[in-house]
Amino acid sequence: MALVRRKHRRLLAKIGLALLVLLITGEVASWIISRSMFSLLDVFKLEKPNIEFNDPEALHVLCVGDSYTYGDGSQRQSRKFFGYPEILGRILVKPDKSAGAEVVNLGVPGYSSAGTLKRLRKFLTRSKTDPDVVLIAVGMNNIGHWGFFQCLSRDESYQASWFDRVRFFIGTRSFWSKFLVSLLVAFDTDLPPFMTYPKKFRLDDQGQMQWHDPADREIVEQCLREDYGKIVQLAQSVGAEPILLTYHRGWFITDVQKEFAEQTGIPLIDVARHASACKQSPWQEYSGMSDWHPDLSGYLAIAYFVAEELAAHPLGQQHELKVVPYRRIAPLIQEILKPEAAPDFIVPCELAV
Repeated sequence: MALVRRKHRRLLAKIGLALLVLLITGEVASWIISRSMFSLLDVFKLEKPNIEFNDPEALHVLCVGDSYTYGDGSQRQSRKFFGYPEILGRILVKPDKSAGAEVVNLGVPGYSSAGTLKRLRKFLTRSKTDPDVVLIAVGMNNIGHWGFFQCLSRDESYQASWFDRVRFFIGTRSFWSKFLVSLLVAFDTDLPPFMTYPKKFRLDDQGQMQWHDPADREIVEQCLREDYGKIVQLAQSVGAEPILLTYHRGWFITDVQKEFAEQTGIPLIDVARHASACKQSPWQEYSGMSDWHPDLSGYLAIAYFVAEELAAHPLGQQHELKVVPYRRIAPLIQEILKPEAAPDFIVPCELAV
């Protein structure tokens, strides 16, 4: 009997050692892949450390946020991820038709306000040239996944279980999990349950957000106010103009953004208001509402909303920015459209006029 127990212990020890070696090997391999293949996959492009502003004459615009900034959803119609920042940099020009704005996309799918703050701080530390404008669109991941866990963990009275702490590390820090997330994003697939944090709300039949516990909403609101303040302060510390950008449908996140902008005097671009004013194509027709993320035509509309307001901003006037008509970039849009998506592609908000 004792001999059997010893054999079992040895077997368990070997299994444990094998798992440890596998984990370490996987981490090392994923780290190598993350530094070499992500740029080819065009998925975790924003983890590359060498993103930089290069045009000294252009308005330097830095877009920070989550998948909404990254361009997730555009791949339903586009051959590659193509969010509003990629379009924005092509439609702002100077009177002589040269590039008026150089736009850097720092959006990362799944990032909460805390992750965005950390990403912005890293960029500003490494960048040789400071941005003139920082567009901030973040907050949705604070109400689900690990963003809520991060907000909850700031409460000193909260004691996270060891299981949640392990899941949090795997879901947010591990290189192999980043690689897995990048592949899932690339193929537009949901994350597995063990890599997410349970949602604290549900949507009713009218599409309104209902919280399981109203106190959870207060936790998120306080967390957002704190992080918005830190992001704004960080942007201002390098002389940049911070501008909040709402989602086309952000539920109470939009209310928090508007309240914060009103209290602090920070400019805000209300995407939802712009979208509701579209006459030719209702927002729901092209924004990818079933997935929440906009598709390519939705991001095209957002880029024009932002471009118009930036051109009217004092910094835009200083650089004499003009917004080019859609017909100027239509060839580019047609070039990146998937053949199967081209027949159903909708040019939004009278842009084709």
